[in-house]
Amino acid sequence: MVNSYATGIHGYGTVSSDADGNFVVVWYDFGGDGSNYGVAGRSFDASGVPQASEFRVNTYTTNRQYRPVVAANADGDFVVVWQSAGQDGSNYGIFAQRYGDLIFQDGFESGAVSAWSSSFTDGTDLSVSGAAAMAATGFGLAATVNDLNGIYVQDDTPSSEGRYRARFYFDPAGFDPGEANAHFRTRIFIAFDGSNQRVITVVLKRQGGAYGVQGRVRLNDGTRADTGFFPIADGPHFFEFDWRRSSAPVANNGAFTLWIDDTPMSTLTGLDNDLSPVELVRMGAFSIKTGAAGTMFFDQFESRRQAFIGAE
Repeated sequence: MVNSYATGIHGYGTVSSDADGNFVVVWYDFGGDGSNYGVAGRSFDASGVPQASEFRVNTYTTNRQYRPVVAANADGDFVVVWQSAGQDGSNYGIFAQRYGDLIFQDGFESGAVSAWSSSFTDGTDLSVSGAAAMAATGFGLAATVNDLNGIYVQDDTPSSEGRYRARFYFDPAGFDPGEANAHFRTRIFIAFDGSNQRVITVVLKRQGGAYGVQGRVRLNDGTRADTGFFPIADGPHFFEFDWRRSSAPVANNGAFTLWIDDTPMSTLTGLDNDLSPVELVRMGAFSIKTGAAGTMFFDQFESRRQAFIGAE
């Protein structure tokens, strides 16, 4: 069933899809917005799996808002248009709401971290630098580890995301997580839910001088599903992942795919992870242990809800 609010009348459904077959459905319902008819919508992937709960399109709820239509472009951006009674001061008017697939881009080309919601720089240990630039940019993010303090940028733009995909460039640049002290791992990306529980984690490992990268996903019972570690060279790479929240309790249809340099490395399926949507993300150096030292580089961070991002 498309609609999760099941009381009263639901009708006039219309649908539009992007180039990959992902689609959005909009319709009107009675009482869903608390006042007469309102407009609702829901996004699905190409196989028909819901990407999040239904959403309310109209914010003006007095009288009727109905007869919606929707149109999507190839990238998954879409516009919903509907009739609203009395909102323009005279009978029915036409109103629209635009929705985008893009969630956030890093803004490092400004020479600062001001595009991010917040940052923890530990003095000057985290900074925008030309030395960190990758994929033909002018600036990237340099994260210098010289103590045990985590350093990161944070994006609060995600809003109860049921599907979250991100791509960023990364260069370990000789970073040592503390091998001499038997410390081999550092987290470089974390997505959290509204209770600050880790939902998605990207882990960097160096052991015997060799690097590897792993993806982790939190499950409902607090355990995790891991991709395993995949080797990378000490140099620039880009990572992308696609995380999908399970559509309902016991549906067990959550999934996670990790790409390294445009190559799919691992896909986890059958995940029981419907309880925790993505609400905020951090990128940098976390869980730093004794002996860790060096400067890692990050660049070209971008997050979306559906469309594959790929190389810049």
